[in-house]
Amino acid sequence: MVFERKINGESVQFEVFNSVLGFTDAQWSRVVAVFVNGQEWQFKDWLDKMDNKKKYVELFLRVRGYFLHFQDQAGTLPEIVTKWNIKLLALQRNKRHQDVTVFTELWTDLEAFLKKERYPGLKF
Repeated sequence: MVFERKINGESVQFEVFNSVLGFTDAQWSRVVAVFVNGQEWQFKDWLDKMDNKKKYVELFLRVRGYFLHFQDQAGTLPEIVTKWNIKLLALQRNKRHQDVTVFTELWTDLEAFLKKERYPGLKF
């Protein structure tokens, strides 16, 4: 799936994938975000070549991670999620009309992440 988002007045295309199997080097270089499910096995195809100790530190410096959860589950988040450098996004279970606030928070955060110096090729 491909969709566009305006960032600083410029149209930017984002591709969404549900698997990284068969990714080319060019596709890997364009990965900017991932929704985390709280399980390390999610990244088995991502991190095979990285140093085991530093792999998640390096990954989440290069790729912005997001974990969606219901606010009333905040005390039961997967332990690993609290150790990774990812953005926690809390949905209100009984106030789903407020999902747009989380949507806005995600895009504001991703735009700020993309403007950091680790993405020097992107001009926003």
